[in-house]
Amino acid sequence: MSRTSNNSVDDKNKKMRIRQFFTTMDDHYVNDIWTKSLKAAIQEIQKKNNSGLSFEELYRNAYTMVLHKHGERLYTGTREVVIEHLVQK
Repeated sequence: MSRTSNNSVDDKNKKMRIRQFFTTMDDHYVNDIWTKSLKAAIQEIQKKNNSGLSFEELYRNAYTMVLHKHGERLYTGTREVVIEHLVQK
């Protein structure tokens, strides 16, 4: 009888846990963010033509890439764009 009462106490102490649903980003979407938004924006900033850029949107896109484990792609892409710009100068 004591076992039953201990089990019911243990059941009351356990809390239901709802796990977060993680979504993954496909590579096509990551490449679109990089080539159409971030890479082009970095090149415009290097040309000192950044009047039409939304830095909030650029930050959000970069943050999204990092959040979905594509920070390495962001880093290497940024590095390549900067090196390319320095070589051209």
